[in-house]
Amino acid sequence: MWVHVPSSKWSGPTIQHKPFEGDFAFGPESTSEEVYERLVARPGVLDTVLGGGVGCVLAYGQTGSGKTYTISSLEEIISRDIFSAAESYASAHFPGSPTLPKDVFTMGISMYELLGNKATDLLDQDSKGVDIAEDKFGGIQVSAKVVSVTNASELANMVSTAASHRRTSATLKNETSSRIVF
Repeated sequence: MWVHVPSSKWSGPTIQHKPFEGDFAFGPESTSEEVYERLVARPGVLDTVLGGGVGCVLAYGQTGSGKTYTISSLEEIISRDIFSAAESYASAHFPGSPTLPKDVFTMGISMYELLGNKATDLLDQDSKGVDIAEDKFGGIQVSAKVVSVTNASELANMVSTAASHRRTSATLKNETSSRIVF
């Protein structure tokens, strides 16, 4: 993908052409289930997370292009599927161990919202803010509250609670717009 960035020089206005590599792009005909299968399930983002790694799904696009809708849908699907994915992961990677995710994994959720240069904890309304810093090993540390969850229903409830605490701001195209991290 190429991004065309207007700029100016002493000789007048110019346009810089910058290449940008993305893994996938989806159009308006794509469903949330397709996005989930292509970005989260098949490439193994859940397996990476269950194996102790970091997984990130980022939505980028113009105002009104469906980012909030898509990410909200993905939160619902992940909430629904992560415990069965944990069961499959445990069976495949820990033969002979209990297959119930709660017997193999401890799962917790943090949700925070990024607005400008401020992060707000969506699961701790008394919080004065979320600190985000890089540790000496290059890892990112976030001071958001972590709530333990033991099943899909609890996780879905936490996602719903956090979503209800989002701050939204109107844009010219949307009544509500927000930046949230799950």
